[in-house]
Amino acid sequence: MNTVLKTLATAGAFAVAATGAWAAGEEETGDHKFEKAAEYYGQCEGADVADFEQIQEDVKAFTDMEVMAATLNDPEKLFKLMDVVNDPHTIHVMVSCATEPVMWDTWMENATSLDKWVDASAALMNPEGMVKWMVAPVNGEVWKSAANHLNPDKYVKWGNSLINPTFYSPVTNMLDLEWYEPRIEWIASAESYAPMLGMFGLDNWATE
Repeated sequence: MNTVLKTLATAGAFAVAATGAWAAGEEETGDHKFEKAAEYYGQCEGADVADFEQIQEDVKAFTDMEVMAATLNDPEKLFKLMDVVNDPHTIHVMVSCATEPVMWDTWMENATSLDKWVDASAALMNPEGMVKWMVAPVNGEVWKSAANHLNPDKYVKWGNSLINPTFYSPVTNMLDLEWYEPRIEWIASAESYAPMLGMFGLDNWATE
């Protein structure tokens, strides 16, 4: 039980800190775009776009609080997501995208949508999830994802990444003054806060 609680706490921290960190916006059809994330993934040594496509469906949880809630409600999905996150390429993309204004838009839209909060709450409290968590100890897929954390190849990959300057580019990019320009523009723009102002009926003010 303690292991389950620790797992939920860890996943919850990721949900708060990184929801939306992969998003580059949404299509009108509702599908998430991952062009920017794929671009950052391609910067990693030995990374292949095909590898990113394999995890894209899993990391949608970081673009939408409703999807994240449904993931937390399903141990199989949660443990698989944790396995995906335990990868230097994934971490590089998450940190890189977290500094992108387009991702900040995603955060803002998610956090200020009442419908999204209602849907996420319903997904998180879905009774079906309680049943899945009760039988999680005998779910082979859960154990398979958990065992992947012990895969020596993961730690070789981590070791190689930690000595690769590209891994630290989200931090070193901050030394470039041009890096700040679009981010300052976002912070200074009233349109950036339109979703929040809309909650109080002031969204027209942001576009005037």
